[in-house]
Amino acid sequence: MTVPAQGSPSAAADAPWATLDADGKRLRLLEAAETVFARDGLDAPVPSIAAAAGAGVGSVYRTFASKHEIVCALAIERLHWVRERAREALDEPDAWTGLENLLRVIADRQIADGVLNEALAAALKRPELAEPTALATAAVGEVVQRARLDGALRVDVTTDELRALFSGLRAANVAEPGSGAKLLELVLAGLRA
Repeated sequence: MTVPAQGSPSAAADAPWATLDADGKRLRLLEAAETVFARDGLDAPVPSIAAAAGAGVGSVYRTFASKHEIVCALAIERLHWVRERAREALDEPDAWTGLENLLRVIADRQIADGVLNEALAAALKRPELAEPTALATAAVGEVVQRARLDGALRVDVTTDELRALFSGLRAANVAEPGSGAKLLELVLAGLRA
């Protein structure tokens, strides 16, 4: 997963740690954390994240109190990303195409994320993620409602079913890598009105 940057990520990625402002340091640490977690799993130590970011361990702890806080920050970034993709789906003239594109882009990112999926799913239960979760869910709900009103989507489909779909895609990919894409195709066919 690539954390969506607020600005130019390439400038921050190449700059020496000491020259970065607080936001640049935070972004670099999040990018490093997702790379390290994807490579080494969630048991990767904080010093590995610091090394990947080109920072000291103390710098990590000045920005994030714990590794768990880093995972929560990654989850919040993901929720913002989902909300933005939902807004883009609403700009699509055809309601079904907007919904289908949204589901595909979320599924693609989820497949690419590997080990972070389960950690992010667990982090969503944390109280500090309640508001970002609600905002992302509401944005996806607008896309669902639009497709339903257009007659393209079954009337019994809600964001709860979509959340279950993504849990199923995660489980399918764990059981057999690559099978989530096939499952998504089957589900998309079943979602149409």
